[in-house]
Amino acid sequence: METLTSSNQVLNAQQNLGPFTHVHVGSRTHLLPADIMYIHADINYSIIHLVNGRKLYVATTLGKIEKRLFDFKHLVRVHKS
Repeated sequence: METLTSSNQVLNAQQNLGPFTHVHVGSRTHLLPADIMYIHADINYSIIHLVNGRKLYVATTLGKIEKRLFDFKHLVRVHKS
């Protein structure tokens, strides 16, 4: 589920870290962490697989997305080589 929100809404939500907190994943795209099934890297891009079956291609590295999702403990990095 691709969601566009204003930066003020995102900053307010990130301060609360509640269940409806949107995380910036790239470009103008913000997602609920609960909507992310898994993410894999493709050089400098990341492919985000959502629970609804959609794929989202973003020009953001997996490392940057990992830092943005750090506070959400239900997401873990399985392998880092």
